[in-house]
Amino acid sequence: MDNTQRMIALLGRIRKQMNGAVSETMSLDGEKYGLNYGVSIATLREIVASEPKDYEFAKYLYRQQVRELKLCACHIADAQMVDTH
Repeated sequence: MDNTQRMIALLGRIRKQMNGAVSETMSLDGEKYGLNYGVSIATLREIVASEPKDYEFAKYLYRQQVRELKLCACHIADAQMVDTH
């Protein structure tokens, strides 16, 4: 399965947890994203718990303009691979 297919599957799981009221509130007060499903960080952690650590996939997710994918990327990335330069 390539990164696009993995991302689509992940988005499907995220979409099921969508909270429109939270999403609307965040869009008024917070960072502007292309998409914001309003899913809590705790729920995102549960969703990605079964994903293997994969730095390349994490970078792919982080480049997307979706709040939840950016947050998932932080949990999928292998911390030892992250380069801060």
